[in-house]
Amino acid sequence: MPVFQPLRPVLRALVAVGVALVLLLIAARPRPAQALDPSCDNPQDAARSLLDWLQPDRWDPKAAARCLGMADGDPKKAAETAVKLKEVLDARGLYVPVTEMSLDPDYRDDRGLHRAVPLASFPLLALVKRDGQWVFSRDIVQAVDPLYDETFSGLSGQVQKRVPGAWDRRVLNVRTWQWISLGLLLGVALLLGLLAQMVFADQAIRFARRAHIRLNPKVIAGMRGPISAFLVGTVFIWGVPDLRLGVQASRIFLFAANTLASFAAVLVLVRLVDLGADYFAKQAADTRSKMDDQVIPLVQRALKAGVWCVGVVFVVQNMGVDVGSLIAGLGIGGLAFALAAKDTVENLFGSLTIFTDRPFQIGDWIVLDGGLEGVVEEVGFRSTRIRTFHNSVVSVPNGKLASSRIDNMGQRRYRRVKTSLGLTYDTPPARIDAFLTRVRAYLRANPSVWNGTCEVRLNNFSSSSLDVLLYFFLDVPDWSHELAERERCLLALLEIAQELGVSYAFPSTSLYVEKLPEGFAAAG
Repeated sequence: MPVFQPLRPVLRALVAVGVALVLLLIAARPRPAQALDPSCDNPQDAARSLLDWLQPDRWDPKAAARCLGMADGDPKKAAETAVKLKEVLDARGLYVPVTEMSLDPDYRDDRGLHRAVPLASFPLLALVKRDGQWVFSRDIVQAVDPLYDETFSGLSGQVQKRVPGAWDRRVLNVRTWQWISLGLLLGVALLLGLLAQMVFADQAIRFARRAHIRLNPKVIAGMRGPISAFLVGTVFIWGVPDLRLGVQASRIFLFAANTLASFAAVLVLVRLVDLGADYFAKQAADTRSKMDDQVIPLVQRALKAGVWCVGVVFVVQNMGVDVGSLIAGLGIGGLAFALAAKDTVENLFGSLTIFTDRPFQIGDWIVLDGGLEGVVEEVGFRSTRIRTFHNSVVSVPNGKLASSRIDNMGQRRYRRVKTSLGLTYDTPPARIDAFLTRVRAYLRANPSVWNGTCEVRLNNFSSSSLDVLLYFFLDVPDWSHELAERERCLLALLEIAQELGVSYAFPSTSLYVEKLPEGFAAAG
């Protein structure tokens, strides 16, 4: 039903969130503690001392703070810093691959320094060797408090401190207040998405009316879903850290939210390109030139292709993929790709040739090699679509079209009419001359006939008629007007012939018999 149509994206979001919750239940299991004693002998053990001693089944902030390099400071402050650092890593979904870190006490990086960076996406988190022990760098330790304030809102901390004891119980390893906060976050996201759908369409239409802009309602309706999805993803990106979930659960939610928001942003930009193209196409329809009608679809496709390319790179980068390495890998296969895409490149350059040389425009009637003819309907990057006079659509690759002979019938300034009128042999010469004079006068007085060339001449003795050459040009804009004016001229010629008593001949054969057979006349 149309009334429930705006709720469809909301229902889809509910299904998606349900799937995410299932993944959350699977991923929110406690991390198994492996470090028996806090050790700072190598990079891996130093990282484990922070992560493994702040697990639900093994909670010892003092032991976790041993490798923070704060042994000379306040032990309570060190423990608090360790807890904050672990919460920041979890809330941001920064999973530290401790098993991939080195166990070598004398480990050195590519620059020869005693320094280990477990996460390339978060280089501030680093471990260094100081006084024979591997500890977290001073940069990350000093940045814990600013990172904590940046990651969590003040409301989240107040809720966590004042939450009732009953709400702190774990259900499937997730605290009750976290389930409640997740439900509230979900409700806020869906409500904002639904409001965006209704408000955007109304405001866009009102703005268009005030600015006297004609917008396509279908294009506007197509933007409601992506805008809603973008708001839902943005709300989750903003709110997931305050849920204070485990690192795996945060990774799932943040990955899904970033992917959703990124793809939605790309779709919004694509819809904006469609909206702009639709607006300019309507403006171009009011102009006499057909150049803009041909340029707008090409620009629209180019902009959409550019938006998709940049958007995909942006989405892939948000997914944690090294785009630079990916592009370098694609460059290795660039030659093979170029050879495989030879026809595509040829068609692309063919479209540029058609665009710059302009052998035809949209709406022109053209005739190609091989007898193909029709009206140009659309010029794309790969092919040109021609509507034939059988009402079928033929797609011709632009590469072949640019190298073929094109007879542009639509660019004719004047439309030629050449025909022969056959008069009967019994027509007197004076009457023929009067007929020719009347026809010439009619054609010269006709505003649709070009005065440059107009020939009406008796020019041949055929087997059954006296042939009159009728040769003139019509000054009309298109084929339909040509047919209408041609019909009107021929009807006028019939009327002139009828008024003057001139008869048109038709193919006939006369048989002359010199002598009849004997007895034939008597039998007749």
